Amino acid sequence: MKDTSKALLCTLMISYLLFSPLIIDFTLAQQQGETMPVIAHRLVKMGQRGEQLNIIAHIASDSPIHKTLLRVQSGEKSIQGNIPALDRNKTVPVLIQVMRDSDIHAGPSPTKVVIARVSKGQRLYVTAIKNGLYRVHETGGFSGYINPQNIQTLMTGTRFGVAIPPDFTRASSLTYQIVAIDNQGRQSETPSQQVNLFTPQQIAALQSGQDIDMADMPQTAGSRPFYKKIWFWLLVFAGAGTAAYFATQGEDEPKETTVDVLVEWN
Repeated sequence: MKDTSKALLCTLMISYLLFSPLIIDFTLAQQQGETMPVIAHRLVKMGQRGEQLNIIAHIASDSPIHKTLLRVQSGEKSIQGNIPALDRNKTVPVLIQVMRDSDIHAGPSPTKVVIARVSKGQRLYVTAIKNGLYRVHETGGFSGYINPQNIQTLMTGTRFGVAIPPDFTRASSLTYQIVAIDNQGRQSETPSQQVNLFTPQQIAALQSGQDIDMADMPQTAGSRPFYKKIWFWLLVFAGAGTAAYFATQGEDEPKETTVDVLVEWN
């Protein structure tokens, strides 16, 4: 009886040693196979009416990206088209981890004002590189620049970009959404984002601190107009003010490039 028990125990131990690594590897492969495409994108909240609107994103996946789409809704008009890669031969950081406590600056320079402080181990998304600094954002939080010497890159990917044509920016607002699909059919998408579009007259009035006619600007039912909320004016006049905000909306890509990448739109 004892010999039988020992033989059974040995059999179980051998089975465990032989097969458990396979089970663990299979589980890890399953988990890795479930990784969705990662979209690093700074949400565009304002733009100039009647002008093209640049949409840029860094996208990564453990499987090649098959297609990247942009869905746009402006009034009764809607459009969906491909967002092309700006340079498939060049990889860009998408997801990073902070290696030491670091400052987040408002602009691409260590002399710019510090808007946040991040702790070691925190993960952030990278949406652009300028003057050697990474523009990062925290989901639902800040967006600013960090010194890449203080981070470790966890995921790299490709930079995608397209310009929404002026025909879709003539209303007071529009909404857009980015969709990424990899070769395995796995799909990720950003939340639908509303962009408020200002006329040159409204922008000039905001820059000078004047009251502006916002009768045609969108409002959310049951809430105060966004331009009357304190957080809106803090956003508009932070740093150098409204002029600087609108001036930076096209910094991701020169106009002559983004116009040329409008392809397969219908």
